[in-house]
Amino acid sequence: MSVGEGLSTVGSGIGSIFEAKGHRAAAKLYDKSALYEHQAGDLEQVSTQVSLMQSEREIYKTSGATVAAYAGGGLETGFDITASNAQQGALTQALIGAQGQINYIGREVSAQGYEIQAATERAMAKSSLFGGIFKIAGGIVGMASDRRLKENIVPVGAYPNGLPKYEFNYRGEVKRWRGVMADEVQERFPKAVFTMPDGYLAVNYEMLGIAMEPA
Repeated sequence: MSVGEGLSTVGSGIGSIFEAKGHRAAAKLYDKSALYEHQAGDLEQVSTQVSLMQSEREIYKTSGATVAAYAGGGLETGFDITASNAQQGALTQALIGAQGQINYIGREVSAQGYEIQAATERAMAKSSLFGGIFKIAGGIVGMASDRRLKENIVPVGAYPNGLPKYEFNYRGEVKRWRGVMADEVQERFPKAVFTMPDGYLAVNYEMLGIAMEPA
């Protein structure tokens, strides 16, 4: 991994972390939406109960008026008519109850959908966050320090740990850097050097207590 590739990897990692932040924000919005739907479902049930009570009052009121009308006219109570009123009232109540249940179930299904979306967003946030951290770590720690990838190498001193300090640029790049050579680090601090998939050596500068820096 060249410096350019390392910096690109770091930039990609930072982008992933910001993406994780967006997923977390979306999850919070979905959580709120789910809460509102649950609350709306509870209100639907209360509204249904109120409608049922109002309907029941209307049934009693209509039946009472019918009985009073027959009695006032000196006639016997119209049992067929009052029975019909009762049946119609029962049907109305059944319809109110059914519609209320449908509305409630709809709210609950909607809430569950939001909860699933919130969980998905949280999972995506976690994935983006860890992915970003690994990218940044790989970009910073895994910058190639193999001598074969560098040119115009000039000694410029030494680090406190005794390793020689060099100024160089990566092949195909103009920008100059100061750092170590992986083969020399491998001789003294082998645990701070690892081989990348492409076969070149990379140095964990953090383990050395130093940093590669622009010249």
